[in-house]
Amino acid sequence: MGLLSLVYGIIEGPTKGWSSTTILGAFVIAAVVLGAFAWWELRSSHPMLNLQVFENPRFSAASLGIMLIFFAMFGSTFLLTQYLQSVMGLSPLRAGAALLPWAGIMLVVAPASARLTERIGTKLVVGTGLSFATLSLAVDQYPAREQRQLPA
Repeated sequence: MGLLSLVYGIIEGPTKGWSSTTILGAFVIAAVVLGAFAWWELRSSHPMLNLQVFENPRFSAASLGIMLIFFAMFGSTFLLTQYLQSVMGLSPLRAGAALLPWAGIMLVVAPASARLTERIGTKLVVGTGLSFATLSLAVDQYPAREQRQLPA
């Protein structure tokens, strides 16, 4: 219920207005329900989600980094598929096929990350991974800016 309310507020905020009672109510419900969930989990002898792991700064920083990268990747993928279809004129199938190399790289690299972490350390693996993700998102968007046609 808490996540549902939060997502509803984020999605409907631009349409209904961020200060509308519906959106503010959705955010209040989200805060109350998610706060109650956190309170319950901290006091439970068998929590579904052990919130004490977030006391470790490395875990919290890594989780935040992963969250931000996934937001950027999903947003970029959404916009890139729209661009490929609407501007470049590709079919949905061709637009999806154009993104397969990105998925393929993740498929190959993800299983190797645990072995690399054991060999060279967490900081270097996470830092390199975040750098590659940032670089790929920047390079991925660069051709889109060059090919934009300005109206005559």
